[in-house]
Amino acid sequence: MAVSRKAKEVIDSLISPAEQALSLDSVDGMAANADAALSALERVKSGIQTVNMFGEARVVWLKDASFFSANRTAESKAVTEAVASFSEFIKKGLPKENHLVITAMKVDKRSVFFKTCSVAGKHFEFAVMDNPFKSKGEAERLLGELIDQAGVKMSYDARELFVSRVALNTRMMSSELEKLITYIGDAGEIVQEDVRALSSESKETVIFDLEDAIGRRDLARALKIFRQLDKQNESMIGVVMRIEDRIRTLMLYREALDSNWLTQGGSNVTWDRAPADVKAILDKFGDKSPVKHHPFRAGLFASQATLYTSGKLRKCHRLIAGARERLVSSGGTPSGTVEVLICKILAK
Repeated sequence: MAVSRKAKEVIDSLISPAEQALSLDSVDGMAANADAALSALERVKSGIQTVNMFGEARVVWLKDASFFSANRTAESKAVTEAVASFSEFIKKGLPKENHLVITAMKVDKRSVFFKTCSVAGKHFEFAVMDNPFKSKGEAERLLGELIDQAGVKMSYDARELFVSRVALNTRMMSSELEKLITYIGDAGEIVQEDVRALSSESKETVIFDLEDAIGRRDLARALKIFRQLDKQNESMIGVVMRIEDRIRTLMLYREALDSNWLTQGGSNVTWDRAPADVKAILDKFGDKSPVKHHPFRAGLFASQATLYTSGKLRKCHRLIAGARERLVSSGGTPSGTVEVLICKILAK
């Protein structure tokens, strides 16, 4: 969506929307084979060389080209030669008043084609984020930009679920957000139920849901989600670490509740009452400090912490340590060890 929006913005700057019916030629660049790629390039060259009968500017848009990076189609001899010839065509200069816009899923920056386009015109890059753990903050920032550009509203809990559920790259986020905008229609705001109903689940989402089920003390749901993770061959050590993260967070919030460090306003909670020395200690956690949690997220953790006593949470922590030791020492089946751990944590 971000790429298409930018392309539309560029095209609108070259020819007015009223003129595009006659002066804009869109060529599908999504090529499943070499023949389709060759046909797309020929159509683009033909369109560029066509003079507008009204003597006005003309734009050819090669849309979503899939043969400018390493794949089976792009690496065929015929396509390689055609792209080289296309690069020469661009290098010689386009006919006056005619413009070429290209959008592509990926382009090899080392290629002659990319270097030719960089010299002959402008290029805009929409980078893909590779590491979900390192880029969560960047994903939240990007989602905020996409929401603002689309002119819609999205609740905080919906944003959090969306980021955890959707693969963290611009194309996937844009596509999933576009689906949600279409789905809500004139409703005005995307809420968590909309995201849960429509967005595809990633492995990271399933783990997030397991953490949430642990926090809510929902044994049936936790076991159902865990078995799904087991079928996906998720690392059992990784699952235990995520459960431990949630239990540690709830221990902090349970302590805060018992010490009256939290200020509550509706479903939102802040650490306004925490003493300065406590805040100084928590600030050492950096971006993961509970003091920096969004008020809604803090409210969620505080609510879940009320379902546990301090004693129960300490016991859960000991159970987790024991399960981790059994996993490392290969005592019993890994999935069985974690399943028993979940049952013990959520036992009434």
